[in-house]
Amino acid sequence: MSSLVTYQGGLPETVEDLAHFLLIAPEKAAAMRAEIRAIQKVGLAKAVYDQKLEEQRRLCDMILDASVRLGEMTKEIPKASPDRGNQYTGGKTTPLSVSQKPKSEAVRDLGFTPKQVERFETLADNKDLVEQEKAQAREEGRMPTRTNVINLAQERKKRTELQREQIDRDFDNLKLFRKAVSITKILEITDEVIDSVAAVDTRLDDTIQDMNDLIGAIIEIRDKLIQKGAERGKKQRS
Repeated sequence: MSSLVTYQGGLPETVEDLAHFLLIAPEKAAAMRAEIRAIQKVGLAKAVYDQKLEEQRRLCDMILDASVRLGEMTKEIPKASPDRGNQYTGGKTTPLSVSQKPKSEAVRDLGFTPKQVERFETLADNKDLVEQEKAQAREEGRMPTRTNVINLAQERKKRTELQREQIDRDFDNLKLFRKAVSITKILEITDEVIDSVAAVDTRLDDTIQDMNDLIGAIIEIRDKLIQKGAERGKKQRS
C-alpha cells in the first residue's frame, strides 16, 4: 500500500506503472473504506473524518483517470503481433511495442484479463461520462466508481443503437410513402380509361365514394405533414 505514495503528485506515466497502480489502488480504496467506518464507530473528530473522505475521493478519482489512460494505451496495441517493419521502414510503435507481443498476451503480462481491458477501453471512449460521474458523486456525497460509468456507457450505446434502428425504419417508411403518393405517376389515367370505367362499372357510386375517402385520407395526411414539418422547424430554430 505504501507504494501509492509515489502517485500522490499525479498519475504514473508508463503503462507498467499505470498497471501497477490499478492493481493495488482498489485494495487501498477498500482499506480506506474500512478505516472510515472505524472512524465513524469510535466517533473521532469530524475534521479527521472529512479528511479521510477527501483522501478516498481523490484516490477514486485517480483510479478512474488511470483506467482511462490505460484504456487509451491498450487501444493502440494491435491484436496480432505488431509489424516489425524492415531496415528501411521500421515498425509501428505502440505503448507496448517493445514486447512485440499480441494484445492478449501483452495485457496478460500487465496483470489484467481481456474483460478488464475492455472496461478500461470503454472508459477511454467515454471520458465525458467519467467526468460526469466524478462531479455527480461529489454532489451526491458518494465515491465515483468505474461500474457506474460502464453502466452509463452501456445505456448510451443502447440509445445510439435504437436511434440508428429508428433512422433505418424512417427511411424505409419514406420509401413506402413516396411510392404510395406517386400512384398517379404509376397509373396513366387517360380519358379512354375514364370512359371505360363509366361505361362498365356497375358500382360507380361506390367507386366515387372510395375516391372521396382516398382524397380525404390524403388531405388528412398532408395536413399532418404540414403540422409535423412546422413543429420540426420550430425545434430547429430553438
